[in-house]
Amino acid sequence: MTVAGFDRRTRAIERCTDQAQEELREMPQEMRKMQQEIRDLSSSSKNRPSRSSRSQQLRPDLMDSVPLWRAAT
Repeated sequence: MTVAGFDRRTRAIERCTDQAQEELREMPQEMRKMQQEIRDLSSSSKNRPSRSSRSQQLRPDLMDSVPLWRAAT
């Protein structure tokens, strides 16, 4: 390999290394953002009715069809 080819490869490797280090620096910020989103979602889900109370809110006309699809499976 020529010196110029070696230099090009070295620079390419350095660019990849720099890019990887930059991505690693950004990761903690991304993780904090995701953790905050998870906290927001879990706190908003606590304000929603539970599954059992939601199933009682189903429309009666839909409830009549429940045995039909259960029998079909």
